[in-house]
Amino acid sequence: MNKMWDKLKSFFTYEEEEFETLEVPVRGENGNNIVPLQAHASASSHEIVVMRPTSFNETLLAVRCLKNRSTVIVNVSEMSEIESQRFVDFISGSAYALDGYQERVGEGIFILTPSHVGIRSNQALVTSDGIVARG
Repeated sequence: MNKMWDKLKSFFTYEEEEFETLEVPVRGENGNNIVPLQAHASASSHEIVVMRPTSFNETLLAVRCLKNRSTVIVNVSEMSEIESQRFVDFISGSAYALDGYQERVGEGIFILTPSHVGIRSNQALVTSDGIVARG
């Protein structure tokens, strides 16, 4: 039972990114006393993965990419209506669990982003209360 819990925990959590800190030597009395520090994020945080799944079994790949802090674009138009709904529900829940974001961008096309990448939309959205909001 403990192994199963560890697998679930490792699947739905992610490790913090490691940052590399570069130090610049401080100049003497006559120079500038400000020491700039730079942090470089890993290259994988800027990766975009495009998927055209044909079965529900490919959800784990989408979630794994999201967990590794990559943006995922999914086109479920080649799946049956029932299977595509299950797929979208699963990956949306996974994005929520990882503090990420999910938005429909077209007919059967969804974008999922990790927590450090926001989604901004310029389309007007009408809520169930009839309130128009700008994304």
